[in-house]
Amino acid sequence: MTAANKSGDRSTRDDLQFKTTDGNDISMDVTVVWTLDPKLIPSILQSVGTSNRRGEGEARAAHGAHARARDVLNELDSEAVYNSDKRFQKARQGRASC
Repeated sequence: MTAANKSGDRSTRDDLQFKTTDGNDISMDVTVVWTLDPKLIPSILQSVGTSNRRGEGEARAAHGAHARARDVLNELDSEAVYNSDKRFQKARQGRASC
């Protein structure tokens, strides 16, 4: 999810936009790392196909990656957004909720 056009699985700006606890609007590029359950690969190939680009979109939709990232990050206040330790703590929290 990035502000760069034609990057990621969208052809338009797709950075994560959220509101901090103190009311400020923030935009942030977010990278979602995902893996496939090997037992599900045959089913995925049948329903999604072999295109990784389409697979990324399906993973995003099926697991709510955009909403989950926004929900975790909007628990930060404006100052915490600029503190990398606090951002990474929220990233770990988001990973644990998967």
